[in-house]
Amino acid sequence: MEARPSYEELEQRINIIEKKALKLVHVEKELKRKNLELNFFINNIPDMAWIKDESSRFIAVNRAFGEAVGMDQVSLTHQTCEICFGKEGAKKFREDDLKVMKGRRQEVIEEKIIDSQNKGVWLETVKSPILDHSGKAIGTVGISRDISKRKRAEEKLK
Repeated sequence: MEARPSYEELEQRINIIEKKALKLVHVEKELKRKNLELNFFINNIPDMAWIKDESSRFIAVNRAFGEAVGMDQVSLTHQTCEICFGKEGAKKFREDDLKVMKGRRQEVIEEKIIDSQNKGVWLETVKSPILDHSGKAIGTVGISRDISKRKRAEEKLK
């Protein structure tokens, strides 16, 4: 049978637990601050920006993305592109995601989408893989910029 700890031993254990609890409180505050900073950063990018998991489901999208597709940012979480671009669009974007993850390198793609006002919009999209600590691709991150004015100017020059 194990001996009961002394008062001093219990006091030492309590002190250790209290120090760990204080450290956890500090870490939690720091994590909340970093999350706030990240949300502020992503939502102040004027271009569409998103993060997807390895199944091409949105982990996060910024305000500009939500506005472009006419949907709330939160409602897009855990959804695929099918919810905002239909089956064909989602299929093409999934293929792009797989190419980026397989190649484990950034790709720049010019593509045309239909926005929430049913207008055709040309985008320059930059997609990059998200790699875990072992180098395995576990998702993608992307930014799309509206290049419709440039495309119209190029057409006029032709």
